[in-house]
Amino acid sequence: MTKNNQSRRHSSLKTVWFNDVLNDPKAKEDLEKTLRNSVVAFSKLLDILEDQKRTLNSGEVNEDYSDNSWAYKQAHKNGYRQHLQETIDLLQFIKG
Repeated sequence: MTKNNQSRRHSSLKTVWFNDVLNDPKAKEDLEKTLRNSVVAFSKLLDILEDQKRTLNSGEVNEDYSDNSWAYKQAHKNGYRQHLQETIDLLQFIKG
């Protein structure tokens, strides 16, 4: 894969961004321009989300296995981690 193709692949937006404008090419183009012009805000949001994920993965969140509900807490933590990653993935286009 050439460097240009890699750059294009990394900077592409996920289709979920365009679900409500799939049948309107002009609206899709306008939305893409708006998203790409929001790099400063999205970069800050991405930094915040990645920091939250690092904190979650580092074990800084207390885990008390003597608590009878630890499995529920772990399930919650896993769901939160998955949601963070999904949101981070939506914002990866700004790194391209």
